[in-house]
Amino acid sequence: MARAIEATGKPVVLVLVEGRPRIINGITEGAQAILMAYNPSNEGGTAIADVLFGDYNPGGKLPFTYPKTPNSYLTYDHKLFETQETGFGNSSFGPQFEFGSGLSYTTFKYSDLKLSSKDLPANGQVNVNVTVTNNGQRAGNETVIVYLRDEVATLTPAGKRVKRFRQDLSGAQQESHSSFTLKRDDFPSSPVTTSPRLSLETSP
Repeated sequence: MARAIEATGKPVVLVLVEGRPRIINGITEGAQAILMAYNPSNEGGTAIADVLFGDYNPGGKLPFTYPKTPNSYLTYDHKLFETQETGFGNSSFGPQFEFGSGLSYTTFKYSDLKLSSKDLPANGQVNVNVTVTNNGQRAGNETVIVYLRDEVATLTPAGKRVKRFRQDLSGAQQESHSSFTLKRDDFPSSPVTTSPRLSLETSP
């Protein structure tokens, strides 16, 4: 039915009302937008309508990795080698949508990333600062996510791990400044002093 609707050539918005992910790879290409509504309860219809008609600017980020095919679910913190196709019946990491995906009616630009230090003492901390600019014409909410990656570890580490996040609400053409503090406990498999790799991401 969804394919038949898309075949009419009319603009289609796919609204997902679900408690767990359904495989939708056959109908996503024909949709102009996709709204993840989860199980929104009694007032969910009103909230969905507000988003679809532009009365509310959504700013949520996907809190899990949305699979593209059956039996191919991998969590966001998978190991780097799991992104490779092995050819032994194991599918590589190719989700429908990655953890942290999400768009709104405005766009954001990240700039001026700064670290207070390149080294992390055993009992010290590293302060991370970044500027987030709302480039659009509407106020919006952006979730800034800090991922860490171990370059050296006894066991194969995850490709990235979420360590901090915060939501920044800014008006059109306005800047906001996000600050994070990382401590030794955030680097469990790192040496006493290290140069951590930091990643700040917006919507894929």
